[in-house]
Amino acid sequence: MIEALREIGIVCGKEDAISANPFLGKDPGLCKVINICIKENGGEYTFNEVRLEDFNNNYSIYLYKKKAAQGANYTPCGLVAGDIEKTIKGRIYGWFNGDKKFIGIEKVLEIDREKITEQIKGIERDKKTNYLLTISINDKHLGEHQEFKEEMFNRCAEKQKGVSTDDGTCSLCSAKGSVFGDIAPLSSYTLDKQCYIAGGFEKIKGWKNFPLCLSCSNYLQQGKETMEKYLKFRLGGVSYYLIPRCVINFQENLPDLMNVYKNYEDKKIDTEKLKKISAEEDDYILP
Repeated sequence: MIEALREIGIVCGKEDAISANPFLGKDPGLCKVINICIKENGGEYTFNEVRLEDFNNNYSIYLYKKKAAQGANYTPCGLVAGDIEKTIKGRIYGWFNGDKKFIGIEKVLEIDREKITEQIKGIERDKKTNYLLTISINDKHLGEHQEFKEEMFNRCAEKQKGVSTDDGTCSLCSAKGSVFGDIAPLSSYTLDKQCYIAGGFEKIKGWKNFPLCLSCSNYLQQGKETMEKYLKFRLGGVSYYLIPRCVINFQENLPDLMNVYKNYEDKKIDTEKLKKISAEEDDYILP
């Protein structure tokens, strides 16, 4: 299955994709963004407002990449779960560490911390809706600022070096060189317990469990996102994934097959839309 996801990522994804979909597998209609809006003019930063926005399906603009269950992610951006104040503290303020590149933003966030927190808490949140908390500068999100992209790359590289080797073999593409042991975007794979780790239960040798090169990790993430969006269905109240894999020449044959899945998903109509169409037809037909 993992090889199949990589192949799907290759034919459906982008080679240079760096961010992940924060609402993977969720209904886009039930996804919102809480945006802390900051203005910059001549190097001076000021807090403008907290704004509730619709989620943009071009999720790369948010530059979301999860790092851990708690604390800061790779960018000052995170999903709202449970206590909103803990999310603000951990995902936004916890990301800044006095770096000179972001000191102006950090200062204005600290100066207006109480105002920002009150405005975020003042947003009426629906229990069925998913929320992403992030910041923007001059109405441009994190993924539209090169300095945040570079910082995310640096922080990812720093974390990956801990469980890696420069003389390994990728378990998916068999390429020799640098491989990493904790960059697989799969919830079923983790190194957070010593008993999960091969090589004498030492985390530093965790790359032996599932060695991946950066390229395959990227394609695997995009394959997973494609799977969640187009290959998921329910039968008897249970969720399933129908994951195709070509016997030969997947780069030539798989795109046509994936287009079938994508066209089918795009033509699906939910129950509420069907009710609306039915009601409109009744109004038109009946006197």
